[in-house]
Amino acid sequence: MAPHITFEEFNKKIEPLPVYFDYEKPVLTTYFFNSVDGLIYELLELKALPGTEYSGCIEIKCCIFNDMAQDSATYVAEDILEQSNDPFLAAQEALNVGLDIEDKEFAAIYLFKDFVISNNGSDVVGKQIKAARISTEYAEFGVTKKIYSYIAKKYNILVCDNTQTPNGHSLWAYGISRWGDLKIYNVATQKFVGIFSREDEDPGLKPWSVPFNYPMQDENKFRKNVCEITDLTYHHLVLVVIASEVNCDI
Repeated sequence: MAPHITFEEFNKKIEPLPVYFDYEKPVLTTYFFNSVDGLIYELLELKALPGTEYSGCIEIKCCIFNDMAQDSATYVAEDILEQSNDPFLAAQEALNVGLDIEDKEFAAIYLFKDFVISNNGSDVVGKQIKAARISTEYAEFGVTKKIYSYIAKKYNILVCDNTQTPNGHSLWAYGISRWGDLKIYNVATQKFVGIFSREDEDPGLKPWSVPFNYPMQDENKFRKNVCEITDLTYHHLVLVVIASEVNCDI
């Protein structure tokens, strides 16, 4: 079953980025407030240049303020977030106060490609995550889940990669699944074949595969009850978020 979980060194070769993406004409530059760490982040969405396997990427940088400005930015953003539940509005209102960003530090980058799904007799295009890298300094603050929420809401359909690290698996099995039931899509037959529910302890269709020879020290890195342990590696199943059918507001 797929997505397949790999325990080996997994380098998706997401650099050099300038070769792949058009920095001269960004799709969007915006900011969001992350209530987990109280910081404001820049979100830069780029379109891929012709001839690459990707359709676009999102680059995330943490905005650096001096200590006094940081306190003010956090105070304003938290107040707006409480009123609006909109992290993008919260960040913009904080920046509108006139606080100067002194520097920006790389936090994460996410590469995606177009993914065509046959749904109710018609083809719809979503975005499949193909590579992600997040700095260890920011990995624990929920940035990735916020970016996946942004992609899902903007493009309506978010699809997981065909191969995942244990961390990627955990994000979907425990985090993304909190939004609601995820659909299981068979790439070979181009049909939805099941539902993955976070609460289901014994799913009839297990949407992840794990190799028999996985390292025993990694036994706690994946959710066993939703994984098929097999000597075969299949990549024909993917998990799909349809934003209009779940609640991906975070």
